[in-house]
Amino acid sequence: MATRHPSDPKAGCQLPLVRPKRTAVAWRRLSRMSTRSPSGARPAWKKRLGRVALVLGGVFVVVATPICLLMVVFAARLAALLKRSPRVMRAIDWLFAGIFSAFAARLLFARAH
Repeated sequence: MATRHPSDPKAGCQLPLVRPKRTAVAWRRLSRMSTRSPSGARPAWKKRLGRVALVLGGVFVVVATPICLLMVVFAARLAALLKRSPRVMRAIDWLFAGIFSAFAARLLFARAH
């Protein structure tokens, strides 16, 4: 994905969907910067901020749900395809066994020092 310039209007629309952690950090900073006025009234922009957060959350759910469903369907198809061949399943088993053994060896030797 290409990085867009901050002045590009499409960049602001993609930020919450692509980087939710960054959005949460910006939300915390924004809430720290905002203070109540001496009268105790909340500024108008802060009232709108809650509505914007709800809309962004709703958009995220609407966009992410079909994507997650497609991933589940394709994962089920891939699993069925891989289970047809015992040779492929054995190769995958050996591959993961090798990866986990390498991690275990790294941890074992890291503690020895």
